[in-house]
Amino acid sequence: TIPCATAFDDAVITITGATETGFDLPEAWCAADGALNLNDYTTVGGGVWTIVSVNGITSAPLPFQLSGPGATVDNAIIGAIAGWGLDPLANFATVAIHYQPAAGGCGIPITEIITFYEDVDPSWTPEPVCEADLPINLNDWVTGTPGGTWSGTGVTAGGIFNPTQPGLYTITYTVGYEPCEESESHDITVYPELVNEINPITVCESPSGTINLSAMLGPDTPDNGTWTVVSDNLTITPIINNDVLSYYIVFGDVSPYQIVVEYTLPDVEVFPLGTPCNPAPAQATITIDGTTETGFDLPDVWCAADGPINLVNYTAIGGGW
Repeated sequence: TIPCATAFDDAVITITGATETGFDLPEAWCAADGALNLNDYTTVGGGVWTIVSVNGITSAPLPFQLSGPGATVDNAIIGAIAGWGLDPLANFATVAIHYQPAAGGCGIPITEIITFYEDVDPSWTPEPVCEADLPINLNDWVTGTPGGTWSGTGVTAGGIFNPTQPGLYTITYTVGYEPCEESESHDITVYPELVNEINPITVCESPSGTINLSAMLGPDTPDNGTWTVVSDNLTITPIINNDVLSYYIVFGDVSPYQIVVEYTLPDVEVFPLGTPCNPAPAQATITIDGTTETGFDLPDVWCAADGPINLVNYTAIGGGW
């Protein structure tokens, strides 16, 4: 060889097919989905993750690191740092997580921002509603997470329930933030306010001995109730069939003859007796004047085989027809 002459040699550079180990978190995470496994959000896993801040908080216990198969973020930890326990409403936290890829990968360090949403409970317990008690604040029935919104016929978003008429209404309560909000629906029955009023009456003594009790009903009183005799000053106690009272006056009964009747509407068991949607029974007095009835009281039917009908026989003292 010639001293100091230039020499040449070959060297081989090997470019391996190392896999990208980059970090790509979802934008949001719901606590109801359990803990967040950070390994699931790199291509091959591995590396070190550092929780840098929670809602802008960077003081102790931050930052702290996670690595290996157990690199999971528990919402309870995030909530404790963010102070969720101090607020009964639905909460969330914006979290910065820095990722340092494992040695030998082709990824570069990166920081991802993710929002953690607290788990919420949309539970609420409805009750029967009387029309007289409207409007109702439905928020008083929330047994889960407060501060949500309401939807359905007759309800405002703020939870004031004031439908225009009795009936069955399906109402939904939604709480939390998208995409982690939760809802619960229930049916609410609104019962009509009822009136139970009957009026005392005075009638003349009738040969038929009957009184139509429906005439005693107040103008707003339903006609589906039942009648009973409470007391009377007659020798023979009157009887009631549907809404017709039958009485019989005998020698020795003293005028004015009085019968106290009671009218009871069907029981609406979901409300206490004596409340607007379940009114108490009503009582009134029937007074029968001893003066002979001069009115006209025909039988309900007449058979042609019985011959002509003598109208005189169906008034107490006669008259003109």
